[in-house]
Amino acid sequence: MLGDIVERCRERNVLKIFNTAGSFEENFKVLKTASAFNGIVYPVLGLSPHSVDLADLDLKLEEVLKLIDKERPAAIGEIGLDFHFDYDKEAQLKVFESQLQLAQTLDIPVVVHSRDAERECLQKMVDFKVRGVFHFFLVPDLVDEVKGKFLISLPTIKSKRREKIIKKMGLEGVVCETDSPFAWSGVNEPCNVVEVYDKLASTLHLSSEVVQEKVMANVKSFFRV
Repeated sequence: MLGDIVERCRERNVLKIFNTAGSFEENFKVLKTASAFNGIVYPVLGLSPHSVDLADLDLKLEEVLKLIDKERPAAIGEIGLDFHFDYDKEAQLKVFESQLQLAQTLDIPVVVHSRDAERECLQKMVDFKVRGVFHFFLVPDLVDEVKGKFLISLPTIKSKRREKIIKKMGLEGVVCETDSPFAWSGVNEPCNVVEVYDKLASTLHLSSEVVQEKVMANVKSFFRV
């Protein structure tokens, strides 16, 4: 199954997959997958804001921080704040700041979840002086504040807001994602990221080759892979 997914990526010239942990347990699955597909799948480890309701949160956070320090993944993520749902804000801030501090210390970039908390996340990223990318970014009004400071990641979801962001942002500071297995009519796969390339190309009146070359350059510079 995983092998088939990776092969479909190769067939569509998707050559780097950043596999992001979404829960405490997924950190270990992410490492296993990256080891099995070394050179194309890269681990992104962290504790998300959706994990703050864990009964043993402090112990889990400490374990994840130690794991990141040991493994030195491509990035720390997905971390951040989520004010859309009723998660404890104080706990979210503690978990987010702890991982931002480690990212700063290790000089590892962060992949940030910022649903309904974009400004708060932006300020924290500035305060900790980290390299960061806003995952699933769909807030056109914040582009000017983010541009030149952090990257934004455009998802495979058809949206007028996505188109506005593309027009304001251009190709500088942009990367693309699928947010697999979500953001698709059916189960999403990493190979579907080419839909975002195509949208960038059509909106900016550029060739797909130019778009893919620039996005790959942004990826390599940011993740240093």
